[in-house]
Amino acid sequence: MHTMVIADDEEIELKSLSLLIKKEFTDIRIVGLARNGAEMVSFIDQYKPDIAIVDINMPGINGIDAIQLVSSLNVPTRFIINTAYSDFEYAQRALSLKVDYYILKPQKRTDTVAVIRKLCDDIDKVRASRKSRIQVDELFSNIQPVIESEIIYSIFMGEPAVSSFSMWCEINAVQFSGGLMVSLIPVDSADGILACCDKKKLRNYLHSALQDVCTLLATINDFSISILFFIPSKDGDHWESWLTDVLQVLFDKLKSHSNLLLRAGVGRCYPAFEKMPDSYRESIAALRGITDVPISFYRSASSNVDADYLTQLASDLVKSTQSGNFQNLDAVLMAEMPALKSDASIPMYLWRSCQDIALKLPKANTAELQRFFAMTSRQLESGTNPDYRIRRIGENLKLLSGLLRTGGKSDSNPYVVKARKFIEENYKKDLSLEAVADQIGISPFYLSRLLKQELGQTFIGYLTQVRMQEAIKLAGVTRLSIKEIAERTGYSNPTYFCRVFKKFTGQTIGGYRESSAE
Repeated sequence: MHTMVIADDEEIELKSLSLLIKKEFTDIRIVGLARNGAEMVSFIDQYKPDIAIVDINMPGINGIDAIQLVSSLNVPTRFIINTAYSDFEYAQRALSLKVDYYILKPQKRTDTVAVIRKLCDDIDKVRASRKSRIQVDELFSNIQPVIESEIIYSIFMGEPAVSSFSMWCEINAVQFSGGLMVSLIPVDSADGILACCDKKKLRNYLHSALQDVCTLLATINDFSISILFFIPSKDGDHWESWLTDVLQVLFDKLKSHSNLLLRAGVGRCYPAFEKMPDSYRESIAALRGITDVPISFYRSASSNVDADYLTQLASDLVKSTQSGNFQNLDAVLMAEMPALKSDASIPMYLWRSCQDIALKLPKANTAELQRFFAMTSRQLESGTNPDYRIRRIGENLKLLSGLLRTGGKSDSNPYVVKARKFIEENYKKDLSLEAVADQIGISPFYLSRLLKQELGQTFIGYLTQVRMQEAIKLAGVTRLSIKEIAERTGYSNPTYFCRVFKKFTGQTIGGYRESSAE
């Protein structure tokens, strides 16, 4: 439906046009009949019609002056001048005001109808185009966080999604001349504030808070906020001071907005996006052991490998293991790789430090943990290559996670005992939470809650852990193909299995076998 105002000081012309519109155009509703320029301006201001048919020679404010007044109201009205005056000056002013059509009286009814219909069609096209743009904008606003998360998580995995990043830059009309990763964690890491917050709203606030300051990509999980900052080329030589100012602005805004107190670990600045995984790992390492400063920049620890350094590193690794934060665990190990590789004995010292810390945890089952560390220590000692030992430490810590997160205790709930036993006996099958719950006679919701309480893991998390333990064993002691290992551990899709294995161990099957053989 279109709306229209007709302005003419001749009553006969006003009624004639009104009758014509009502007869010929069922999709036009007349919202005002103005008999002078002042009435026309008032009607247009009130109703904001799609079309106005305007006579020039009206008492008081003439039609041209009225159109000029309306132009300041920011309305979408399109204009047709309908007049007996063919004066060139009027026509020239009409063109300058971007009037759509200039009709000279008298004109055939069919010609008048054709002009109005053409203008209606044009308005429909503009509406459709605007609606399409709105839909595209809405779609993009919905997929933008997904693309950003994909890019950031590819950095976490050490396999930067270059094509997705290039697409994001092109869509947002920005250039990447250098950047770095920043990891933000709550000052009080025990308060669980990130796990409870509305992550979508917080992410949107991050962007709005810094949109006039810099370009960034961000993602938020239960443990930390990870941000990829674009460093402006003009600030490349003094990026540390520039970023300090930016982060201080962000800290102040987050504190006032949501009472969120954070501290930041900052990785090094690199000119290429492909180096962002290094910057991310460095940002995690920059947080290690530092709690009294809001912003900590990464400094290489390779020249400072001593007992205190390894003890603190072990403490950080055990904390990440206990909380199930494997992302942080992998990042710390990779960032400290140069220091840990400087001597083949250092990884063994680190693992013994992890053992000492784990055994001192409250309610730790000393006997069960000692058996675990005795077995894993023998595995580490079987290889002398530092790379192999460090990767195995990462794998062993992930396997240790279940013990630490339950205090090394046996399951106290009989339903959890039954569920674990059923999963461990049937992990090769296509298991679901519903199927396991039905097998032991409780609701899926109740089982999910019990697993979270007793194991500190979701059903999928525990099932994946069981399957990956078997996959690691098969990859190390057999020459089965990837497809065969996948099938024996409950994965029908080898590609998906490889992705899960890489995420769990930090290595491909081939890479794991090579390191195990060393």
